[in-house]
Amino acid sequence: MPTPESSRIRFLRTDQVMELCGLKHRSFWAAIADGSFPKPDAYLGPRRPVWTDETITRWQLERLEQHREQPQERRNRIVVLPVTDKRRVG
Repeated sequence: MPTPESSRIRFLRTDQVMELCGLKHRSFWAAIADGSFPKPDAYLGPRRPVWTDETITRWQLERLEQHREQPQERRNRIVVLPVTDKRRVG
């Protein structure tokens, strides 16, 4: 039988989740919008989403498994992303 300590739900705020997952603000919300990251488990206020540590751990394990399933040569490939900054230099 689980003890009260072991059955506690730990909520993580947006900044904590972004830090744990290594995502920046814009990438984080884009991933939620496109379904590649889980939506909040609850809201503690109108603009205060939270995730359980279990949800985040499950997402991290799924990502790790996806990475392991890729062929070795694809894992080591360097990906160059296009520059999206429209500001002029000079």
